[in-house]
Amino acid sequence: MKNLINKFIFTLSLGIISCSSNEDSVLTPTQPVNSPPIATSYVIPNNNQTCIGTIQTNSIDVDFEWSNFTDEETSTLTYDLSITELSQNLEIYNQSNGNNITQTVSLERGKSYSWKVTATDNENQTTTGPTWQFQTPFEAVSNYSPFPSTLLTPTLYDILPVGGITLTWQGNDPDTDETSQLVYDLYLGDGNLMQNLGANLTTTSFDTNLTNGVYYWYIKATDPSGNSSNSQTWQFVIQ
Repeated sequence: MKNLINKFIFTLSLGIISCSSNEDSVLTPTQPVNSPPIATSYVIPNNNQTCIGTIQTNSIDVDFEWSNFTDEETSTLTYDLSITELSQNLEIYNQSNGNNITQTVSLERGKSYSWKVTATDNENQTTTGPTWQFQTPFEAVSNYSPFPSTLLTPTLYDILPVGGITLTWQGNDPDTDETSQLVYDLYLGDGNLMQNLGANLTTTSFDTNLTNGVYYWYIKATDPSGNSSNSQTWQFVIQ
């Protein structure tokens, strides 16, 4: 009798182990990974040019248009349009545009602006497209100021070793054929005291040697008519 009971317990244990093994072997289906949208191209206003629009008394109604971003999951994308006034580096417009790819915004005349579009999919994954800049017209101005230069290297908050570095930037002017005639002043310092490290530069790069420290830099661009604009101020570290 005792042997029979032991045999029963042994058989039951095998059954439990077998059931556990089968349950453990069941694989949980892998959930597909959602991919963010992919930025495409913008249409208008054109990059680095004077825009066109409907002139009002003190403003201009500017049409914005971009191509639909693509999405692997074919989500219904929604778009946010952001516009920044460049002389103050101030974002003056940031609104959802639903799934529309056009928008009209009233802007001040005779100003430089930049714009960009952010797309969001059904899983709240976002992608922001490139930043374009443009100038709004103003009939009282015969010659426009340059766009604020775009700083390239060192990048914002970059950390570089002690020694020689090259600062690079890109300039643009909305007036025809004036981009190539721009001259640049390079300012570098600790943020409180900024020195003109290079004056009346005709190239868009500058080589220098720096020791340990935190540095700030910006570019002043001047066109042949004497109009000028300052870039953003970027920071980098030498250590």
